[in-house]
Amino acid sequence: MAGQSGINPGIPGFAFAALILATVIAVFDLSMINLALPLIAADLQVPVADALWLSKTNLLACAFCILPCAALGDVLGHRRMLGVGLGVTLATTLGCAFANELEQLIVLRTLQGVGSAAIMCSSLVLIRVVCPDTSLGKAMGLNAMFVAVTTTASPVLSGLLLELLSWRWLFVLPVPLGLVALALARAVLPVAQIPHKRFDSLGALLLMGGLLMSLLASGEHAYAGIGVAGAMIMIGLFVLRQTRCSSPLLPMSVLRNVRFNTALLSSSVAFIGQSAVFVSIPLLLQRSLDYGPLGAAFVFLAWPLTTALVAPFAGRLADSHDPRRVTQVGLLLLTVGFAALAWLPIAPSGWEVAWRMALCGFGFGLFQSPNNREIMGNVISVHAARGAALLCLARICGQALGAIVVGIGLGQVGASVDPHGDAVRLVVSKVFWGLVALQLLSITFATHARSRWA
Repeated sequence: MAGQSGINPGIPGFAFAALILATVIAVFDLSMINLALPLIAADLQVPVADALWLSKTNLLACAFCILPCAALGDVLGHRRMLGVGLGVTLATTLGCAFANELEQLIVLRTLQGVGSAAIMCSSLVLIRVVCPDTSLGKAMGLNAMFVAVTTTASPVLSGLLLELLSWRWLFVLPVPLGLVALALARAVLPVAQIPHKRFDSLGALLLMGGLLMSLLASGEHAYAGIGVAGAMIMIGLFVLRQTRCSSPLLPMSVLRNVRFNTALLSSSVAFIGQSAVFVSIPLLLQRSLDYGPLGAAFVFLAWPLTTALVAPFAGRLADSHDPRRVTQVGLLLLTVGFAALAWLPIAPSGWEVAWRMALCGFGFGLFQSPNNREIMGNVISVHAARGAALLCLARICGQALGAIVVGIGLGQVGASVDPHGDAVRLVVSKVFWGLVALQLLSITFATHARSRWA
């Protein structure tokens, strides 16, 4: 394997292409849904807040399945785990295209989150396996670029399809690409298996219990408090189990690196902001500003397009400079972008929204690649799968929390299928100001941790 032997000084093309294609499918399945949520809600005649379950359940399932999938990858081989993830994702995606009830879609999207977990953690592990250390930052930058390009293309493709066809076609599009990724992965990727590795079944069951409790907590009903308490108990029991298990899903030694932990926290907070913006801006454009799906898509893509342009440069910069300094600059720009969005005028033009989104995208692109390198570079090779899983977990937890916050805000304005535009605008403004405060706390903590442990 090139990444281990050091024979190949660059990034192996076909192997890297297989991993990128698999990642692109997982990202597309998530990002394409945001623009379609208002139309799905209208077509199924459900409130927008209920349609947000399609995003929340997918993200929560992915978050709680990341560690078990990483551990199974060590036992079965990460190439095999990647194949399983692609198979589950493609089957459930196709099922979504034919679902006629919101409940069916929610179940399929939940299972889709399990497939995405297998794809994302195994693809990051395999990137580290096939790429040499001297090119790890570049590889992470390219990975971030393709993620951003996918996030850029998906709203445009979504907008075109939603203008011309039904939202159901969004779930058909990834299937051919997934079949190509499956064939390519099987042909060129190493198995990446750890011999004699055991799987912590009890730890996985505790995480599944935590997932069920979290889903209960996410609802707007009387059992939400029970769900929160249950999720905390399950997570606490899981942590206790990991300290006493000989083959834990999460070795506690991984979490003793301060630089690793700080980068994880920063990533989670940044993705809370990204998710909240990515969910709320399409709603704002379509509900409050009377944009069609395609027009909303072109305004929305200013963030991911800018990220796609900046991420490769940021990855190379992290290979030659302290990645922590690069990430701090990116986080500051991201915070300024959130503040600019919070200061949107009452009736903004598309340009007034777009340049604010572009500023957020610039800061996010400057942050993401160096931060990913910082995470993967501060974990030993035997725990690479856990480092990749925690990187994905930080991202997914952040995205889930961002979607949940927006959903709670919309739930407070009423349960109508089409909330009044002014109410949506007020919720979005409050969310953005909350993001500014949260991001400032994150920057302050990261700066303090760096000065203390430098």
